Amino acid sequence: MMTIYPISGMTCMSCVNEVYQSLATHLGKENVQVSLLPAVVGVIGEPPPEFEALNEWIPSKFKILPPLGGPQTVVQNNPSSSQETKETTFWPLILITLFLGCFTIILPMLRWNKNGMDVMAYFMGGFFTVFSFFKFLNLPGFVRSFKMYDPMAKYIPGWGWAYPFVELLLGMIYLFNFFPHPSSSWSWLPHVLTILIMGTGLIGVIRSVYKKNKIICACLGTVFNLPMTKVTIVEDAVMLAMAIFMLVF
Repeated sequence: MMTIYPISGMTCMSCVNEVYQSLATHLGKENVQVSLLPAVVGVIGEPPPEFEALNEWIPSKFKILPPLGGPQTVVQNNPSSSQETKETTFWPLILITLFLGCFTIILPMLRWNKNGMDVMAYFMGGFFTVFSFFKFLNLPGFVRSFKMYDPMAKYIPGWGWAYPFVELLLGMIYLFNFFPHPSSSWSWLPHVLTILIMGTGLIGVIRSVYKKNKIICACLGTVFNLPMTKVTIVEDAVMLAMAIFMLVF
């Protein structure tokens, strides 16, 4: 059970790390998540700790407020407020997808090339590059969130730390076509890597969503409070399907 508490006073990722380290000392590293946008603290445990007790464990320049609607919820007693929160939460993901869509349409047009493979490669390259950027903003925070649901991060030491670098490398490979097909004997490599990491990630996401675990999705690091939902399943499944298609054809 995760309880979400609003927090005031945080202005940067250093503040996020400061709050996290303070709470993790008392609650355990695996039981605390801290997000900057929106500024909230997630605590796993039942019964949830009182917010007054949490305030005693963090520096006085920060203030934790009463939880939003109780365990495993955001504001529920006001439908319009709930809808606004949902739209705000998913807006970064929607905006990034729109930018990537424009990016993948414009580039092939500039090169006078309407090859569908190029369009998919540009989209995947942009996806991996942009999403890796957000992970690098708070690498320790990403690793903590990622290990909560990704099977490889749970059981392979150091994979959570390596993942953003692998993601960035894949982005560069797709964008700059380092292994052109069919001239390169390594043209299969980026597609196989994508299938491996997106496939295992998809398994972890599906498991978390259908167990109704309230976990902050690590795809955008810890900068945004993006909840793990069926949207995340679709996102991973689309990337997996494109990699399989490019590998086969």
